[in-house]
Amino acid sequence: MQLPQIIQTISKELQRQNAKAIIVGGSVRDHFLSLPIKDYDIEVYGLEKMEQLEEILEQYGSVNLVGKSFGVLKFIYEGEEYDFSFPRTETNIGEGHRGFEVEVDGGMTFEGAARRRDFTVNALGYDLERQRFLDPFHALKDIEQKKLRHIDDETFVEDPLRVDRAVQFCARFGYVLADETFTLCKHMVGAGMLEELPKERI
Repeated sequence: MQLPQIIQTISKELQRQNAKAIIVGGSVRDHFLSLPIKDYDIEVYGLEKMEQLEEILEQYGSVNLVGKSFGVLKFIYEGEEYDFSFPRTETNIGEGHRGFEVEVDGGMTFEGAARRRDFTVNALGYDLERQRFLDPFHALKDIEQKKLRHIDDETFVEDPLRVDRAVQFCARFGYVLADETFTLCKHMVGAGMLEELPKERI
């Protein structure tokens, strides 16, 4: 997987501090779909505090702290923006997009962090240190079969917007919903879960 040099440089610095960077999300998915990569999201494992990551990034560019409370730092280098984050879990504690409690934990496993994502195709990772892809939920098989499959029943239903995202991804990539995902989405619609979504999110 081809990556900007600055990401590789920061990865080497993280390795010197017994931490590592994993490329996650849409950029890894789009690599396998042979689509142009627009954004790079990097999860950092092995650090104890966000401040440690902040100090490392500030050696190479500027850091926007707007997402720090959610475990995300916006790193700007030569006009390009990259999201660096700690692995985290999100628990639904109320209605709407603000009704989530975020817990950041640099000691999580990649599989544990990836389980909170919506679909298998969005739970791929690329380990820069080992230079290998991570596929804990068999996304590559789903990509081969052009199938959109959710990861976890319990976490999926916590965000009703994922029903709309399922439709969007199927239309965008020409995929079909896995039977179990279709059934779950149908249940969410029937239960009126989508009615709590604010129009801004839709």
